[in-house]
Amino acid sequence: IGPTYAVETAQRVTFNCAGTVSAIWWYRTAADTGTNTVSMWKSGALVASAAGDPGTTGWVKIALTPPVAVAAGDQFVVGVHHPNGA
Repeated sequence: IGPTYAVETAQRVTFNCAGTVSAIWWYRTAADTGTNTVSMWKSGALVASAAGDPGTTGWVKIALTPPVAVAAGDQFVVGVHHPNGA
């Protein structure tokens, strides 16, 4: 992944209990600058998205408003868009 190309990183997540997802966390490198967009998809449909510039490196988060309800066994794809590389 280059430091100057926009990229989306994502992972499939299966929840083992019911609850809510109120934010998405990821490790932000020094090359990952600008406004990031986090997203959650279920069965190919976008169910939540939020954008922000955490303004720092290391473990960062962007809150989801409203939080996303999940049930045990639910599968989602959770992603982060990095506009200037990751």
